[in-house]
Amino acid sequence: MGDAEITNGGSTDDQLLSASSPAFGKIELHRSEKDGDIMRMVRMETIPVPAGETVTLEPGGLHTMLFDATQLFKEGARFEMELVFEKAGTVTLDVPVKRKAGGGHGEHGNHGSHSGHGTTN
Repeated sequence: MGDAEITNGGSTDDQLLSASSPAFGKIELHRSEKDGDIMRMVRMETIPVPAGETVTLEPGGLHTMLFDATQLFKEGARFEMELVFEKAGTVTLDVPVKRKAGGGHGEHGNHGSHSGHGTTN
């Protein structure tokens, strides 16, 4: 997937607790960070979504990492993903599969409103 935005229009902080999809065996919450000259991904237990703010899920930043696809996905296909928030509850997304930057195909939806490396934003 490409970039996705999560907006908390409420007056209290929330956090993304988890993501799941019948199209994948596992989805993890991640952030990318630079370690010297190397970019690495770090698993996160939650992603904070402060009150009145927007958090962007995107490659190279906060994102969802998709594992164990139940099928091969082609560009233009779609799959459902559920995001579970501490306060907002469950939000179901219809995620489009897009071509990975650099020309390869990925299982990426967008990590975020979702996101991707085999990912979604």
